[in-house]
Amino acid sequence: MISLDLSGVVDTFAVDSLTRQRWPAATWAKGVATQPAATSSTITGMVEPLDGLKAGRVLEQLDEGQRRRARYTLHTTADVRTIDRAAAERADHLVYQGKTYQAIELSHWQGQGKYRRLVLLELGDQ
Repeated sequence: MISLDLSGVVDTFAVDSLTRQRWPAATWAKGVATQPAATSSTITGMVEPLDGLKAGRVLEQLDEGQRRRARYTLHTTADVRTIDRAAAERADHLVYQGKTYQAIELSHWQGQGKYRRLVLLELGDQ
């Protein structure tokens, strides 16, 4: 199978900036967890609104409760911790246009430069 590294294309058109908030692992003392403060950094990607015919196909991939919270798709090569109930790590928060989101990974193109397509779910709109 032939694979093309498309990460350069994603990076070329990555004109949207998002603030990524990430929490380090909690520390434990005498059975009590202490959650350190989040660190912030800027990532870039291509952000597209979820509207039109394409949105229906994207929304079908989400759990029903998440469908109305989905706002955007994000194509990026940046490291983003996504919602994963089984993982012990807290998902990153992404701030875009003044609103805070968490991401769900839909696709991870390993052979094409390791870029990802994520759906951004708005927090606080549950």
